[in-house]
Amino acid sequence: MKNNSNNKDHLLQDVQSVKNINSKSDWKSNLKLSNEEINTLTFFVNALKDELPKGHSAPHFNIYLKGDVSQIEEYVKRFLFKLKDRSKIKELLSYIKHGRDNRPNVEGRDENLNMDAKEHYRIESRLASVFDSYFMLLNPPSTQADIIQN
Repeated sequence: MKNNSNNKDHLLQDVQSVKNINSKSDWKSNLKLSNEEINTLTFFVNALKDELPKGHSAPHFNIYLKGDVSQIEEYVKRFLFKLKDRSKIKELLSYIKHGRDNRPNVEGRDENLNMDAKEHYRIESRLASVFDSYFMLLNPPSTQADIIQN
């Protein structure tokens, strides 16, 4: 993985406001993703669907999407379609893939959190936390219509 501090801000730098995104269009062809990237994207969306409803670290999900899991895939799709630079999508997916394929080597119990360290550092829960805190906070849907299919 590249230096994380240098790359955090530039991932969202080119988010554009696109009013007429056809959210029913095909992810693979429109985003020009490989099968492996589609698998990573599917893993990401499924991780968000599983983890965000648990709510311990998803305040923006609850505010913007009212806790509605059925809107997660649509939100992610619209967010990705808004990025001007498609290479940033591939970069984001490479970070997710790296996290999925290189699980943290932790053991024991975190007494401060009162939970198993492996559970706390699961990539799925980390992705949901970052998604909620970073992407949804910095790129909230401007209106409810922004998250409803065209």
